[in-house]
Amino acid sequence: MIVARRALSPAIPIDLVHDPVLDMMLALFMATGFRLSRAQLCAATTVSGTVADRWIDVGLGHGLMEIPADRGGDIRLAREGRAMMRSALQAVIDSQRVLHAQDLH
Repeated sequence: MIVARRALSPAIPIDLVHDPVLDMMLALFMATGFRLSRAQLCAATTVSGTVADRWIDVGLGHGLMEIPADRGGDIRLAREGRAMMRSALQAVIDSQRVLHAQDLH
């Protein structure tokens, strides 16, 4: 999904389609079992570091991301964030199956 979202940028101005929190949560989901630094999460977005930091704080505030006490500053998806991403990605997969089934008929 990250690559697909970035593929839109030549056709649509990036500021019309960017979603920093979604980009970060996708990056964290792909890194399941690992933690990412703030710098790595900022790099996963198309926004400035300052804006990305604010969105990280939003993700933390909603309990979607967490900073484990045993590791200074690195961020991972919280249980609720992982569940949300699984549900969202499954919804995308299901929507594609429906579209594919319609194309076959």
